[in-house]
Amino acid sequence: MFNVMHKGIHQNLDLDTTTFTGDIEVDLKSAYVQSLVAGKLYTVDTNGKVQIADGDPDEAKEPIGFLVKDAFGSFMQNLPALAGEKLAGTFGNCVIETDQIDTTETFKPGDKLYCGTGAKAGLVTKTPATGALLIGRAMSSASSAQPKLIVAAY
Repeated sequence: MFNVMHKGIHQNLDLDTTTFTGDIEVDLKSAYVQSLVAGKLYTVDTNGKVQIADGDPDEAKEPIGFLVKDAFGSFMQNLPALAGEKLAGTFGNCVIETDQIDTTETFKPGDKLYCGTGAKAGLVTKTPATGALLIGRAMSSASSAQPKLIVAAY
């Protein structure tokens, strides 16, 4: 679930198609495509291809913004990300609502927010890696029972 409440800058992001087979049913199930979920934080690799961000302070993995749509879409949506090899993202000063949060944490308004690392890469968290980039502040409460978090992103 993802909702843009106050938009920042929208961007069409290039998908990394190097592992695509040309069979849409196979490509839809790839770990790469399945990882690109609306509301997760993204970055781009050295080839300019969208990847899930990792809160590790390695500049190559730092978050840029939030994915607006799921890459895997649905057949009723005509699979636009795979067909066009592009995926929408938003970045900059924006206010968004996402359920892509670290559900082991409880958030409250004003909490500093970061990008998760490792298995929690791309998720919004309150726990920063050493030297991690601050991505914004919580504007609402959220928890595993109520995972929708409003984020004022920087």
